[in-house]
Amino acid sequence: MGDDTVEDKINFIIDEYIANVNDIRILLEGGNEQKNLKLKTKWDFFEYISKTHIMEFYVNGINYKLHGRGCFAFSSEKFLNCNFGYRSRWCGVDP
Repeated sequence: MGDDTVEDKINFIIDEYIANVNDIRILLEGGNEQKNLKLKTKWDFFEYISKTHIMEFYVNGINYKLHGRGCFAFSSEKFLNCNFGYRSRWCGVDP
């Protein structure tokens, strides 16, 4: 990002953030695979964790720890903390 403008840098950060947040969607698929579940929606996922109290997942080399209304996603190379939107939205922005 050598001679990029401030706007270019901000857009890069936003794009990177969105890509990292989208990675969190794999919780649903990873939970299905690991636990032989049939969760189809985010609502199914929220109901499952509220009943089982399982708050940690390990999927494709990334640890996911749910907290309050959000999630930490981390590996040896990256760390992301995001908050989920209320039920209908997957995530929100927590600067």
